[in-house]
Amino acid sequence: MSNRPRTGVLSVLTQGTLAAILAMTLGCGESSPTRPAPTLTSAPAQTVPGAVTLEGISLTASPSLVTSGDQLTLSWVAPSGRGCDGGGDWVALFKVGDPDNTEAANGHSDLWFEHLCGATSGRSTLSAPPQPGQYEFRYMVGDTAVVRSSQVTVTASASPSPLVPTLTVDGGTASSRQMGQTFWVVGSGYTAGRTVTRYIDPAVNGSTVITPLTSDASGNLSWAFTPTCDNFNPKNTVAIYAVDDATGRTSNTITETVTGSCP
Repeated sequence: MSNRPRTGVLSVLTQGTLAAILAMTLGCGESSPTRPAPTLTSAPAQTVPGAVTLEGISLTASPSLVTSGDQLTLSWVAPSGRGCDGGGDWVALFKVGDPDNTEAANGHSDLWFEHLCGATSGRSTLSAPPQPGQYEFRYMVGDTAVVRSSQVTVTASASPSPLVPTLTVDGGTASSRQMGQTFWVVGSGYTAGRTVTRYIDPAVNGSTVITPLTSDASGNLSWAFTPTCDNFNPKNTVAIYAVDDATGRTSNTITETVTGSCP
């Protein structure tokens, strides 16, 4: 597997915004400021004019006021029939006022993103950004936002919580894809700008270590892997976790299951 040359934070892309395929040979004394209690907000999403018009999309962020590092939740509803080519449509967190294309290294958002892969509803949880300010979620088709959530205000934390490294694959802790489809992995809670070592079980070519990655300025990382008959034969299930090399903290474990067969 290899990093996509253009990165998303916090713990779903069409052609033209794909993250680079991860190439790997696999047999695979002060209290926090007072704030309103977290309550689900359901303000109507704002449709943004663009080249794409879709019906039935909603993005609901909660709470509307959150301290950096605390849990932030996005509930989303998407149209049916959108498909999973290249990961399909995606949702992401942006700072209010930033353009849809922020030149993120992962081609999406340096804050957080998730591919929907044709799903019509879901719920995503992430850690609020470390920088105070106004944020919003956007439903993306290619490089264009077609719907935005109501805004979320992030306030500074009096005592930052320790980093908790996390990994998700296709928005959860486990995913199954057919041969030729892409797994999308997103990580958060790593030391900014430092190396992260990934481990895989069962071992690949006698090694349980996958090429290390470097987290971005927000402590996030992401990669993609598309199993083919050249790099993943036979079909298999693998478990993957990551270690923050600066702190030694270990992430949760995710699993990828490849189905289908090769000639």
